[in-house]
Amino acid sequence: MADMILTEPLPMTSASVSVSRGTGAANLVSFDPREVWQDVVPGSPASAATIDVDLGTNPPTWDVIALINTNAANAATWTITTGASAPAAGATSVTGSAMRLASEELADATGPSTWVSPTPQTSRHIRLALTQPTGQAALTIGGLIVGKSWKPLYPREPGTGRPPTDTGVRTRLDDGGLSTVPGKLLSGFKWVFGDLDPGELAKLWGVLRRRRTTEPLLLIEDPGELVAENVHYGTFVDLEAYERRDQSKSRFAMSFEDWV
Repeated sequence: MADMILTEPLPMTSASVSVSRGTGAANLVSFDPREVWQDVVPGSPASAATIDVDLGTNPPTWDVIALINTNAANAATWTITTGASAPAAGATSVTGSAMRLASEELADATGPSTWVSPTPQTSRHIRLALTQPTGQAALTIGGLIVGKSWKPLYPREPGTGRPPTDTGVRTRLDDGGLSTVPGKLLSGFKWVFGDLDPGELAKLWGVLRRRRTTEPLLLIEDPGELVAENVHYGTFVDLEAYERRDQSKSRFAMSFEDWV
C-alpha cells in the first residue's frame, strides 16, 4: 500500500475564487504562499469567513483540499460544503473540524490545513467556511489547492527522508571567529519509487512534464499520520532519469523542496 501521495493542483484563476470579505483574494491562487489573503475581522467564532471555488463546467475529479501557509490557530475550524450548482445547497464533507494540522514540533506560526476525501469528488462548487478563535489575529492564507491525488501501489523504498536547507549564512572569519546571518530552515523530501508498473510510470511522467521544477504541487508523506511536517508544498528539484528494472517495473528517484 502506498505511503505517500502527490497532488497536482487543478488550474484556477482569480475568477475561480470569491471571498465573503478580506483582502488579497487573488493571492489564494498565486504560486507564492508568502502572498496571502487576509481576513479583515480578527478572531471571531461567531462570524465565519467564506471562500467559494467554482471549478467550471465539466470539472475534473478531485479529492484533496489544502490551505497553504495559514496562521490558523490550533482551535480554528472549517466546514467544507460542495455542490453541483451552488456550494450552499450541496453536501457537507467536513463540519466544524480543526483546520490546523497537529505538529510534531510547535515551532512555526504558520502551517498547512489539509483534507483528503475518502472518495473522488466531482462537484463544481466548493465552499470553505473558516472560523478563527476569539482573541487571535485575523486569519491569513497563502494558497488554496484543490487537486487530484496520485499514489503508486507499493510504498517508497527505505532510506528516504527530509533534507534540510538553511538559507542563513555562516562565514569563518580570519581571526578564527564566526559571522552568522540568520535565515530560515526549509524542508523537502527525497524518495525512491522502486516498483512502478508501466501505467504508474506514465502517470508520474505526466505529472513531472506538467510541473517540471517551476510549477508547485502538494506532497503528503505518510498520509495515514497526517501532521503538519508531513505536508509539503513546493517543487521538484534535481531531476533524474528513471531506471527500467525489467519489462514490467521501473525505479524512479525523486527530490522535492518546500517553498516556505
